[in-house]
Amino acid sequence: MKKLFLLIGVIISLAIGGCTKIEEKPPQKQLNAEDRADPPDVEEIEMSWKSLAYEEALTTAQAENKRVILDFYTDTCSWCKKLDKNTFTDENVIHFLSENFVCLKINSREGQGIELNKDFSISGHPTIVFLESDGVEIDRITGYAPPDKFLSIARDYHAGTNTTADFLKRLEAHPDSLHFYFTLGKKYLERSAFESASEYLNKLVASDTENLSGKKDHAELLLAEMSYRQKEYDKGIEKLTEFVRGDRPEKLLKEGFSYLSRCYEAVEKYEESADTYREAIKRIPENAGLLNGFAWLLAEQDFALEEALEAAKKANELDPENTNILDTLAEVYYKCLEYESAIETIQKALKIKPDDSYLKEQLLKFKLATQDAQPTGDV
Repeated sequence: MKKLFLLIGVIISLAIGGCTKIEEKPPQKQLNAEDRADPPDVEEIEMSWKSLAYEEALTTAQAENKRVILDFYTDTCSWCKKLDKNTFTDENVIHFLSENFVCLKINSREGQGIELNKDFSISGHPTIVFLESDGVEIDRITGYAPPDKFLSIARDYHAGTNTTADFLKRLEAHPDSLHFYFTLGKKYLERSAFESASEYLNKLVASDTENLSGKKDHAELLLAEMSYRQKEYDKGIEKLTEFVRGDRPEKLLKEGFSYLSRCYEAVEKYEESADTYREAIKRIPENAGLLNGFAWLLAEQDFALEEALEAAKKANELDPENTNILDTLAEVYYKCLEYESAIETIQKALKIKPDDSYLKEQLLKFKLATQDAQPTGDV
């Protein structure tokens, strides 16, 4: 009887278990194409360049409690384009400048830029001038600066650090500082304030007879270059000839030779300019910049073209992606009447810079020369 009850209990348990509903997991939601898509890209921020006249920019800066930046450029300046492409697209640079400055782009060759270029003594491009809202210059950046360096300098200038005014104050506390002499001399030279630049650079040269600062050679070069900048070419030739005769660091020596050649060109002494390049290339034989400058001079003056072609080819071997060198090589081919080689070479440059208007003009010039050289049929 006991066994019978146990058997009945087992049967009942199995029956109940078989009737128990097992809860299933709900099916996973199927993602449609819209759900699976990547989130939309965040809209890229851009520099806010104001379309204002200079005086309007100052008024706007005063109203918004900001300062002013003037970016001086030209349409043919490759470093200006690099600054636009690399630095003025950097998010940190954009945020800092937008928050603290009214920013203007100034084309030095057009409109108000022609007069402003003179007023601010702009000697090269790009030049970025930082101003108080009343138009007083804080300081400037000359030449290209990558994003991190540009931002560091801009923050310093905004805080009043490492500006010309700041170094003048620091010089009062350390009146014999060779570092401050050099820095102030260079800053004044960037503003084309030649008298003040000469004062501080000459102080360094006179005080640092043993070149303890490591800046004496550079100061002497800047003093010599100043003659070229002031169009005192004969004086520049004298100073630069003396400079390149010395035992100088290669970078400064190359710059000295380049300025000496320019001085000769300015007074139309082209043979002397070419001889300067020849001497420079003997001293610094593997410098693509010197070889390129030499080849361009010969091509422009249309003499010693075989020598020009040899120099341009070597420069191209040393720096094959340099579009300036490719342009020089193409121009030399053109002067040598090798039009197909000129076209092929300038097309290489256009592959690197497809939107460059100057290179496009060069290509058109070479193609037209090819057409003009085609023999005409008998009439």
